Amino acid sequence: MSVQEARRLAHLTEFTRAVFAATTLPEVATAALGGLVESGFANRAYLTFKQADGTPFDRLHSCNSAETTSYEVRGLAGMTVQRMLAWQDELLIPDASQDESLGDECQVYGVEIGSVLCLPLGDTASGQGGLYVDRAPGEAPFGQGSLAMARQYAVIIGQACASLTKIEAVSRRQEHLETLLGIFRTVYGVMELSTLLDHVTQMSLAITKAERAFVLLVEGSELTYGAGRDRETLLPPVNFRRISHSVCQQVLESGQEVCVFNAAEDATFSARQSVVNLQLQGVVAVPLMGRDGVVGILYIDSSNRVLDGLRQEMKLLRAVGSVAGLVIENARMYQRVTVDPRTGLYARGLLGVRLEEELVRSKRYDRPCALLMLGVDDLAALGDDVDTAMRMVSQILRLQLRGGIDFPARFDDARLAMILPETGPDGAWTLAERIREKVASASFAGHDGAARALTLSVGVAIWQAPDQTADELTDDAVDALETARQAGNLTVI
Repeated sequence: MSVQEARRLAHLTEFTRAVFAATTLPEVATAALGGLVESGFANRAYLTFKQADGTPFDRLHSCNSAETTSYEVRGLAGMTVQRMLAWQDELLIPDASQDESLGDECQVYGVEIGSVLCLPLGDTASGQGGLYVDRAPGEAPFGQGSLAMARQYAVIIGQACASLTKIEAVSRRQEHLETLLGIFRTVYGVMELSTLLDHVTQMSLAITKAERAFVLLVEGSELTYGAGRDRETLLPPVNFRRISHSVCQQVLESGQEVCVFNAAEDATFSARQSVVNLQLQGVVAVPLMGRDGVVGILYIDSSNRVLDGLRQEMKLLRAVGSVAGLVIENARMYQRVTVDPRTGLYARGLLGVRLEEELVRSKRYDRPCALLMLGVDDLAALGDDVDTAMRMVSQILRLQLRGGIDFPARFDDARLAMILPETGPDGAWTLAERIREKVASASFAGHDGAARALTLSVGVAIWQAPDQTADELTDDAVDALETARQAGNLTVI
């Protein structure tokens, strides 16, 4: 990832956090439009959005504060959005003077414009709303790169507006509004997918009082493990095998929820082989809807009691599923550029950037920093189970780290790494040993169904010299890992 791409990603991440931290449509508009103008992306930014009751909401932000209530600018921007929605296509106009329709409108409203971008907030056919931005004459015109960025801005704004509109609609129909808002105030700013999914499972258990909750993600036409939790702790991916897959497949194919509160009252359900094998007393599976369909499934079950008490909580659970789908979709967009898909850890490209940042901080404040390099022993002997093994080790790694402080990443096909800020030799050694013990005591089901065990070697490098670079510290950690593999334990350099 280039420096420019990293900066663009950082800006987009900050923009997303600011927009999704808002709890009302006016706050979304202020955060979004202000971010576009104040970052220099546009001179003016305008959005219009159709609310749940059908009434339009619009807002204008300009680098000229006197224009924020300008009838002329609002009129021009609103007409351009309507034109875009009527044509059902994005508008990229590098030179407004050369566009006949826009040129006429500029004359009617007496507004000078250089270039314009106009995009839908959601599907153009839905008429949900639109985002309009312009630049002044003489400034660099919008191009294809600007259009690509604007698409991402429009998606983020549209999802935030749609999410809030759905919450407001739910608030008029049920008494659980305050609970729902309180839950999702903590979720909107979460960009790490694994953390977000764990939040969703925790919320679901708190609402339903059930035994287990899983979030399953849609990958193509298949369901994959996202997160799982019982009342006590996180559940590893192996527990994904012990759910009613036939129920989940039914939800995936139909897009409709499945609710069986008491298996004894549903002969068809109770006869399913997975229900018999797992001795399930109740199952609820709710689709998590994104902009283009089902992005996941919230699955809840119980083998110790029926779920009759969940009947009156279904409205709230549906609302959780509705909003969670949109937030998960946004997090997955962020994950595609930052997360290694095979392990769920950060991608290698971000490891060097983050390590350099931490070493600058360590040098400035004279604080220690450690880098762990971890490798599964005899990885080649695992054959088809390599990816499963790496995912299990990665999950153990995530469970041991300090949230928001430590930085776990995929180093290469065979090794993982973790940056430990504010950590000296003793702390790094203790954590490394704990991770080794956790891996050694765990097992996973191989592709042949047999249980597989793993051992782990760990190399630890400690930043010590002020002039030591990130590359040198990484090399030390790699050397320490190789030494540890030969010695059969862990090594600290």
